[in-house]
Amino acid sequence: MGLSVKYDYSEDVTLQGTIGAFGTVTNFGGKVAYKFKKEPMYDLYGFVSAGMYKYSDVFFDESVIGFGGGAGIEYDLSEIFDGMPLTISGEVGVSVVNFDNYSGFSAFGVGGGLHYWF
Repeated sequence: MGLSVKYDYSEDVTLQGTIGAFGTVTNFGGKVAYKFKKEPMYDLYGFVSAGMYKYSDVFFDESVIGFGGGAGIEYDLSEIFDGMPLTISGEVGVSVVNFDNYSGFSAFGVGGGLHYWF
């Protein structure tokens, strides 16, 4: 779980900065998404990501760089909420993060988000 900021760089490319600080592993990273199917109410996209992953407990404090990729869908909610610029997204992906002392980090992820566009 965390927070993010998204920016439409172009019609096809979206940049996203992420902070995942509400779980066992803290992540500070970024994502580049490419919209490969654009419809009036939804977009299908693929993405690549990279970031710094940190795990710490009583005995270990470890930070490593990780990479990932996946696919998702973003649905426009503005018609439902009377023109409010909201979207909702869901995605699946894989991450390559190699901690030496923490084996509980999953390489497969499912995510979702609610986004307000300024």
